[in-house]
Amino acid sequence: MAPWTRRQVISTLGMAAAIPLLGSCTDDPVGPDASPAPDGTAGPASPTPTPIDPESVVETRSLVTSLGEIEIAVHPIIRAGDHCVLTLDLETIRLPDGEDSMLLSRFQGDATLAGGALYPEDWAGVRLVDTGGGQVRLAATAEDREVAGRSTWPRSVFAQVYEGRLRRQLIFAAPEEGTEQIGLLLPGWFVPRVPVVEGEIPEVAAGDEDEELPDAEAMLAEVTEAPVLLLEGYSRQLDGGVEVLESEEKIEIRLAGDVLFDSSSYELDARADEVLAAAAQSITGYAGGVVEIVGHTDDVGT
Repeated sequence: MAPWTRRQVISTLGMAAAIPLLGSCTDDPVGPDASPAPDGTAGPASPTPTPIDPESVVETRSLVTSLGEIEIAVHPIIRAGDHCVLTLDLETIRLPDGEDSMLLSRFQGDATLAGGALYPEDWAGVRLVDTGGGQVRLAATAEDREVAGRSTWPRSVFAQVYEGRLRRQLIFAAPEEGTEQIGLLLPGWFVPRVPVVEGEIPEVAAGDEDEELPDAEAMLAEVTEAPVLLLEGYSRQLDGGVEVLESEEKIEIRLAGDVLFDSSSYELDARADEVLAAAAQSITGYAGGVVEIVGHTDDVGT
């Protein structure tokens, strides 16, 4: 398996999550619980949101993977103190020819903050994305550095889905208080609004009668790290002469060589001052750090 690096972790998302107003309507605008209007008369009662069932399905989507096809059902995200729990149900639509299961390698990703080459963990490719707050939440990990949570099948095989249904629960750092919806990033699919609610964490039935799954409290107790990162930002200036890629870890400024030098020359051309000034302005917006300058030649001539 090829190692992954931190540069492959987060994709730039240019999406805005619109949050609808949820409420109930009434034919009687004045009732016993009506709030006073500014003139002292009885006004309409405040609408009471309908509680969301943790077992309800928010979105479904079919996904082709590993020469088969599965259907994914997304349930509401349940707050649990400093963390929250996402429940996904996967049902096989079509298995690879001659197989009774298929690998879910498409859901692999990086759930750590370690530097250097990294190997993807099962299910770490699933992320919570707060586009309004500019944050992405990676799947929480346990002490063994593997993704925390529980599954229908035991840890040794939960990277597979068998004929039938697989339930997988993942843990993330809880969104800020008052956050009622958050985006969910799955391979090839972005769900912009998944409800974040209080309630009981859905149960997970073991696929093997000899397998004993941890209860919700024990599952949450396994968490040692639940990373929250900034979404990467990308901007272009001066008709592409300056490109700025910003993340929590660093800011990378790319200068187009064709507006700095002529080919086979090291003399800065007429536009170079403007481009370098824009790059310097980007750097001065930060408190400090190490500046590393990297360059290379083109592939023209010698």
